[in-house]
Amino acid sequence: MKPKMLVVSAHPPLKDSKEAGQKVFFNFMKFISEFVDIHLISIVNSEEHNWGLKESLSELQCSELKLIEVSALQKLVNCFRYPFRAIHYNTKASSKIVIEMAALLEQHNYKYIHFEWEQMIQYVTKVDKTLLSNSNVSVTCHDVMHQMYERKAKTGKLGLLYKLQTKLCIKNEKNWFSKIDHILTLNDKDRRLVESLKLDSNVRVVRPFYHKTPDVNIGRKQYDLVFFGALNRNENNDAVIWFINKIFPYIMKVNPKTNMVIVGNGPSKELLQISRSYPNIKVTGFVENPYQIIADSRIGIIPLRLGAGIKIKLLESMACGVPVVSTSVGAEGTDFTEEDGLFLAEEECLFAEKVLHLLSNPDYSLQMGERARLSIEDVYSREEYVKSISEAFNVAIEKDFIKEENMVPAL
Repeated sequence: MKPKMLVVSAHPPLKDSKEAGQKVFFNFMKFISEFVDIHLISIVNSEEHNWGLKESLSELQCSELKLIEVSALQKLVNCFRYPFRAIHYNTKASSKIVIEMAALLEQHNYKYIHFEWEQMIQYVTKVDKTLLSNSNVSVTCHDVMHQMYERKAKTGKLGLLYKLQTKLCIKNEKNWFSKIDHILTLNDKDRRLVESLKLDSNVRVVRPFYHKTPDVNIGRKQYDLVFFGALNRNENNDAVIWFINKIFPYIMKVNPKTNMVIVGNGPSKELLQISRSYPNIKVTGFVENPYQIIADSRIGIIPLRLGAGIKIKLLESMACGVPVVSTSVGAEGTDFTEEDGLFLAEEECLFAEKVLHLLSNPDYSLQMGERARLSIEDVYSREEYVKSISEAFNVAIEKDFIKEENMVPAL
């Protein structure tokens, strides 16, 4: 009989999600379900029901499944009810989760208790200390939240608010992380951020692994530039608008025929309006297979100024055999350099110059794209992923398990 694992998540695991993090979570669930009996409590929003929720959950076959919605009104009430919690924790606070957790903890003996996304570690305080001591308690941090608030305090309009949120978040993290046995991050940068809190918890990196690379037809490169990401996220919307307003005009002045495709769910009205000023900019919205579009492009751009954590969009672009020009925010959590096909630029003019250099040297650009693909295969491999997960949860893996049909791509 498999040991039981209680999983409490901020989002459901979705194989066909429009958000990269839910694909990473689905892959984790698919893998770990081979060794444990999963009982899942997850927050879900109305949009996620349309992203293959039923099909994904059916494939995972969780023995216990509780889906809970947190209304906008409840989130607002939470901010007043829990003023000493950072805002992002309050958006995931629900008494229904506490009730469901209590019921399952009373009925079952769990060898593992796992929280997915940092916002969910607030629920560790709802677990009896005896149960905590008898279980392997873990969390996967897709982002380290206090860094996100630090960045917003420096670049956002509500600087004082975000400075306060940063202090609250660090206090929350120190309190709740201290009760966790294993903290899993998706990159070394986030591992160092957690370790800077000076906790006794075991922090380890579990890198997502690459997807199967699409066919790259050199003669089929339709687009010069590609941006891929969930456009309903503020940091992605800000990045693309900044690029179009500040960087793209410089590129067009030198190379007027440069075209660009922007791929991702939920483009804002502002973005759509700005893009209409350029007939050579195409905004697709959500597409089923973005990877082929990325592979059919010459250069990936990631002009991010906000956000925290590793950017899956960077790994996806490189895995598709495309060189990438990015800010340091867009590339954080990786150690790639120009030799690996990643070109960094912070200032607008330098960003444009690096793009133009790649556009004007197509053979070099193709060479760097191939290096980018090989770099991803080397660092974000299935074997490394399996090793990290098996060590974190102390499960023995047979070598025959590491086959493509047994693993669902995280990128």
